[in-house]
Amino acid sequence: MSTLPQDSHQAPEYLSPAEFARRSGLSEPTVRRYVKNGKLPSYQPGGHRCRISIPASALRATVPSAPASVSSPQAEQPKRIPGPRPSWTQLTPFAQSQGKSNAQAENE
Repeated sequence: MSTLPQDSHQAPEYLSPAEFARRSGLSEPTVRRYVKNGKLPSYQPGGHRCRISIPASALRATVPSAPASVSSPQAEQPKRIPGPRPSWTQLTPFAQSQGKSNAQAENE
């Protein structure tokens, strides 16, 4: 009997979208969207409506390495979206004289 070496003919490992999401830290809908948009390589052995297989090698290519210095989340300030301010944050003439917002003036 002849035996084949395990290392030279090892089949590539494939992951389901759920397993890929668990290992990568992405959500399963994000993984499926990446597959649909072509951002992740995939294989559907049974055709269009069958299971999706993603090569494990894509995991190493997708997961970014951790940054060298991680800043605290409190240090980051959210950016203000350009455009007019919502009416509920604008001051009414009465609230302006009192130095209060609309919501504070209505609660009194």
